Amino acid sequence: MQEFTVKKIGRAVTLEAVVAAFDVIRPKNFYFAGEMHDFWEMVYAADGVATATADERVYTLTRGNLLFHKPMEFHRVWSSANTAPHLLLISFKATGIAMKQLEKGFYRLNGYQAARLAEIEKLFEQVIGLYESDRNGNGFKLKSSLAAAAFEGFITELCESGLEDRRDNSPYADTYRRVIRYMQSHCCESLTVCQIARACGLSESNLKRIFKMFCDRGVISYHNSLRIRTAVKMLYDEIPVSKISEELGFSSPSYFYVAFKRETGKTPRDFLKSK
Repeated sequence: MQEFTVKKIGRAVTLEAVVAAFDVIRPKNFYFAGEMHDFWEMVYAADGVATATADERVYTLTRGNLLFHKPMEFHRVWSSANTAPHLLLISFKATGIAMKQLEKGFYRLNGYQAARLAEIEKLFEQVIGLYESDRNGNGFKLKSSLAAAAFEGFITELCESGLEDRRDNSPYADTYRRVIRYMQSHCCESLTVCQIARACGLSESNLKRIFKMFCDRGVISYHNSLRIRTAVKMLYDEIPVSKISEELGFSSPSYFYVAFKRETGKTPRDFLKSK
């Protein structure tokens, strides 16, 4: 009797959930203040021009550009070049080795890839609709499987195509990146606007002005969000809240609880339960 070797199939990415899917045309004066959440988001420019920030990075999205935002990355987007950008936005949860490559991912899609992404966005809209109307039915399961297979194949092929660097390299954007990197390297400290400005060679007024150009949050508010992001990683490593509070420079565990809930909408314990 012939013996067969069973060969397990490896997967670079596994789609676990879809959060939202939109195909929208934003007005010329569109401005999204920004957000941070614990799932992935992808923004594709089907037409027009938009500017997007992802932590310290600033990107110009023109037709064909696709940008990924990793979980807990503060991001925002607005219309640019006096255009009404046509955007596809998909929010999702996924795991796998490919997801690491998508961090800071910025791509230029060809016509075939763009058409596939548009089909995937429509599939996700259908999945969301079926989830709301009949999540236990066979139709939902079949459509979910089809959407997941299409999405995972698209992501896997995308990771093989390589990145495109289209960051905004204007002096203001460079200064903004320098400020964010300083805050990232000092996220375990309680800083003031004066300290940050001095360290970056700026006046307080110039720091606030440049920050306002690329981020709708205040300087200290953004720095606190970086501290909470670090706290989330420490919670995953099962470090006690009291230790996290001390290492991140919070005045007390109770104040850390308040800051954490203000940023995430949950207490540290509830946040871990939700995972």
